[in-house]
Amino acid sequence: MFRAGVVCLVLLTGLFHQAVAGENEYEKLVSRIRTPKDDNAAGASMLLAQVAEVTAKASSIINGPPRRNLELLICNLEDQIAKNVSTESYKIYATNFQRVGPEVMAELCFALRKAGGNAEFDAAVAKALSPSLDYRCKVAMADVLAAHKFPGAVDKLLPLAVTKEPLPVQIAVCRALGELPDKRSVPVLIKYMQECKEKAIGRGMYEACGALRAITALTYPPDPGTWKGWWDQNEKTFEAKSSQGPEYNFELKNKTEVSYYEIPLIENRIVFVLDVSGSMIAGGKPNRLESAVKEMSELIGRMNDKQYFNIVTFSTHTKRWQDAPMVQATEPMKKAAKAFLETLVPKGGTQTAEAFEEVLQKIVTATSCETVFLVSDGGPNPWSKEIKVADQVRLITWINQFLKVRIHAIGIFSKAAGDPPALLQEDLTDMKAFLETLAQNNDGAYKEVGKDAK
Repeated sequence: MFRAGVVCLVLLTGLFHQAVAGENEYEKLVSRIRTPKDDNAAGASMLLAQVAEVTAKASSIINGPPRRNLELLICNLEDQIAKNVSTESYKIYATNFQRVGPEVMAELCFALRKAGGNAEFDAAVAKALSPSLDYRCKVAMADVLAAHKFPGAVDKLLPLAVTKEPLPVQIAVCRALGELPDKRSVPVLIKYMQECKEKAIGRGMYEACGALRAITALTYPPDPGTWKGWWDQNEKTFEAKSSQGPEYNFELKNKTEVSYYEIPLIENRIVFVLDVSGSMIAGGKPNRLESAVKEMSELIGRMNDKQYFNIVTFSTHTKRWQDAPMVQATEPMKKAAKAFLETLVPKGGTQTAEAFEEVLQKIVTATSCETVFLVSDGGPNPWSKEIKVADQVRLITWINQFLKVRIHAIGIFSKAAGDPPALLQEDLTDMKAFLETLAQNNDGAYKEVGKDAK
């Protein structure tokens, strides 16, 4: 027994030293990444190498705090690249663009969309853009070419405005064409809109309409028949307008037959993310969770069989209602969803980042999900003490820049006299800021609901 105890102690000691070594290695990596690089060829080359290093490390780790920390380092590298844009730096980015892997190509584009355009780099991106690329590259390349207003991109973008492309690519291409007004885009966008109508892709309909509105300065609704009728009469004389850019998400200002907390539901593939943490017990009768369940059950009841959905609940841990990414909104499935919602009980913490890893990296990437509704009453719990609320918003937004899913956030803040003192005295500032910023950064709407909500 003594010998076994010694062996056990040796093993535990070894594991401890491995953990400490791992922490030291990570700290060294953080120091290297966060050290500013010179804005020249050497600095740009170093940034590209570090992006490759960190993305490879992150890709090798299953979701969790270690991966999230690495992804936040990638965000830091994006910021550095956006600042290192001298002629020398841009030349390195352009020369090496097709030599790096798809992850680095995408990160480079996402970083440089924040910076001013560069003819050599933009030409390299446009030259590389093709239907055979990884979808993440196509999304990022469309974004940077649109941000830099590179007119030579239109020829490469038009073949991607089709529903056979992944939905994030469709959205990115529509937005890019809206930023780059060209007469040739009009019939392509109308045809794409018709495909979306036939395949019930609600988000695509509105994205195409936004692009057409920007190119034409007209305000027709997202109806391909209306746009085609106008085009048939005006094709010969029409000249593209100098676009100020499309008005994204204009549909959120309209009233629709079906809405959720007054947010229009125009999409057909939806994931509901519901906070079931212990604080959702506040609010009296009904409490916060009961109120959220009632609204969600009623909305699910109004969905039609052209729509698909799933529910993800989270507190200390995350739970997916259906193992399949999404299920059709048939009567039996809607009934099962309502029954599931009725079983929920408030308890535990608020691990929002874990929930969004489940939703974005496992559900959205496996489907053509268009919209996520987050219903929560609090700021997310940090996965380690140095993580701030702003870091969590940034992480979710960073993941979603590849996916383009719309994220609505509903803050439910009911309070009642019988609530636990800690909940009655809770400071809602960070909670509200997290939800509002998350929605703003991800094409969504933010709503506050519940008694005493301010």
